[in-house]
Amino acid sequence: MKNSGFTLIETLMVIIMMGILAAIATPSWLGFIQQQRLNAAADRVYQSLKDAQSEAKSLKQSQFPQPVAPPNIDSTVVVAYPATLLQFDRRGAVASKNLPYRIDLTVTDGSVQRCVVVRTLLGAIATGRSAAECESLGNPS
Repeated sequence: MKNSGFTLIETLMVIIMMGILAAIATPSWLGFIQQQRLNAAADRVYQSLKDAQSEAKSLKQSQFPQPVAPPNIDSTVVVAYPATLLQFDRRGAVASKNLPYRIDLTVTDGSVQRCVVVRTLLGAIATGRSAAECESLGNPS
C-alpha cells in the first residue's frame, strides 16, 4: 500500500517552524506599521503648513495653518504644537519671533519621533526623521 500525506510529527514541525518565523517577524512588522503611521502624520502636518503658506500668498492676506489632529491622523500619533501660533503674512513669510517653529510628532509609546520645522523668515519648511535631526533643525543656525 502506498503511503500518501504527512505524518503527525512532520505536520507539527511545520507548524512550530511557522510559529517561530511569525514570532521573529511580528515586532519588525509592528515597527514598520508604526513608522508608516508617523510618516503619514508628518506629511499631513507638512502639507497643512504648505497649504496655509500658499493660501496666504494667493489671497495676499495673513493665514494661520490649521492644526492637524484625529481623525485626519492616526490616534496612535501625538502631535505637539508650540504654544505660540504660526502666522504666514501676505508674502508667505513668518515673523522672526516665531522661528524656528517646530511641531513634534511621536507615537504614543514615544519610541519613534518626527518633526516638521519652519526654519527661515521666508517660510522654508523641513522635516526631521529622527530625534537628533529634529534637534538640529530646531536650533537656529
